[in-house]
Amino acid sequence: MSEINIYTDCSFDAEKKLAVGACKILYKPLNSNFSAISNADSTISEQALPLKEFPLKCDSCGKGELLTMIWALQNFKTWMQDFKISTDSIPRPRLNLYTDSKTIADLPARRIKLEQNEFRSKRTGKLLSQEDHYKEIYNLIDQLRCEFDLNFTWVKGHTSQHLRSTHEQMMSEVDQFSRDSLRKIRAESL
Repeated sequence: MSEINIYTDCSFDAEKKLAVGACKILYKPLNSNFSAISNADSTISEQALPLKEFPLKCDSCGKGELLTMIWALQNFKTWMQDFKISTDSIPRPRLNLYTDSKTIADLPARRIKLEQNEFRSKRTGKLLSQEDHYKEIYNLIDQLRCEFDLNFTWVKGHTSQHLRSTHEQMMSEVDQFSRDSLRKIRAESL
């Protein structure tokens, strides 16, 4: 089965209310394996698309993570087409979404309960602050499930380099890219 692995992360500057989301896509064609990642220099196979960045204004890290996932889900097919990668002739490729946000990773499992409560807090009855973003992700999930076998996976962030799994290594690369991009944007605004 063909697989598309999407890794997303977001770095947030609370003082400036600025964030940078980042995304890494790895494509594994039918009947092939991802090349191993070298821990020495983080070299990735040619099946990896270049890292993408998404600067945004937001008021929380959680909102930044949600907006980054929405951005990645809305755009990954176009980015793959840019690199002449097509899944049109492949029956239901697997789309694996990796994030260090438990909120995002748990959204599919929380869907029924959130919809039953009309995206309101069970305790206070107030609308959840990220209601619109949850609905947008659910809408994207519904669209993508027609075409892909979709999986959300939480990956522990900020682990020691020598203890990292392949997915933790990928998340670390995306995290570092988003932090470097945020630093660059902050330096340009001085």
